Amino acid sequence: MKNKVPNSTKRVVTSGFLVLLMFCCSSFVITETFASVDTPVLSIVFDDGTISQYTYAFPLMQARGLHGTFYVISDQIRDVSGSSHFMSFAELAVLQDAGNEIGSHGKTHISFIGRSESWLRTECSVSKQALESHGLMVNNFAYPYGETDDFVSSIVLQYYSSARTAYNYP
Repeated sequence: MKNKVPNSTKRVVTSGFLVLLMFCCSSFVITETFASVDTPVLSIVFDDGTISQYTYAFPLMQARGLHGTFYVISDQIRDVSGSSHFMSFAELAVLQDAGNEIGSHGKTHISFIGRSESWLRTECSVSKQALESHGLMVNNFAYPYGETDDFVSSIVLQYYSSARTAYNYP
């Protein structure tokens, strides 16, 4: 059974599935993956670190006792970029203190495909260091645009415990 949701795909989940909700801009995608769990697990993730995730989604989740992972672009954080479209380090700390996870979405949000090892290492290390220098615990990564390959993953996983990609259903 499929339900229509604007700009997204939604699937019914049964026991033994891991559900991943990915939020980017104003659309979202729900994907399901087989996992060895007895009870379904819901993972709510947000990409880019936009202020709307803090002002709209965070209060809704908090009111329901839900937590998520916020993957942020370190060069776009308001304290760095000056853009009011993105969260600040202080807002990210509030999210983390409330039980949410902060993850890296890269330094610049440029696709990692076809990049040199040196460039990849800079993207990973600078982003991680920028976030951690503000007291954020950053263990996980989301590939910009969900794009990766074996070479990219081999570098990224030297800096992060895990990395996720994305699949958009046609």
